[in-house]
Amino acid sequence: MFVQQFVLKVTRISMQTSENKQSEQVICKCPHCGASVKMYWHRLSPGLAKALIKFRLRVLALKRNKIHISTEVNFTKIEYANFQKLRYFGLVAKYKNPESKEHESGYWLLTKRGNLFCKNQLLVPMKVQTFRNKISDKSEETILLRTILKDTDLPIWDERDDFNYEFADIHEMEEIKFDINGQGMLFNQ
Repeated sequence: MFVQQFVLKVTRISMQTSENKQSEQVICKCPHCGASVKMYWHRLSPGLAKALIKFRLRVLALKRNKIHISTEVNFTKIEYANFQKLRYFGLVAKYKNPESKEHESGYWLLTKRGNLFCKNQLLVPMKVQTFRNKISDKSEETILLRTILKDTDLPIWDERDDFNYEFADIHEMEEIKFDINGQGMLFNQ
């Protein structure tokens, strides 16, 4: 297979902040496609835990593990918008039609891990890091569902300032290789 190789560029720009302080921001972009190389940390919040419980209750009520989240679950807007983050923890998955092998839009299923977690029989990482929609790291700290729901110090949902990210370490990721379709192969795979 034909592979093109590109090296990530790191650019530093000087910015004036709203407090009139001079700051330096690192902007990492792929020179091939311009995509960001930010790696985001996602926390398993009480809001996500409650959305998982609501989803599991629908699975049990409908007696099937193929649920359309916008039409069959009464999610709030914030639950609906954040539901997909549960897959980073292996608690839910997109439904894939066994015959066509294609994902069916809007349909999700509860995984075995998700069911065990809902029954407080499984510890999951408190946080996971994603890079381009794939898990790149996880915290060593693990947590049970009941702990998340009982901890009153945890914010129900992450606020805008709570979103943590890092830039992919370009020293460890010296090159991003692209296949003939322009899809990046990361971490020297």
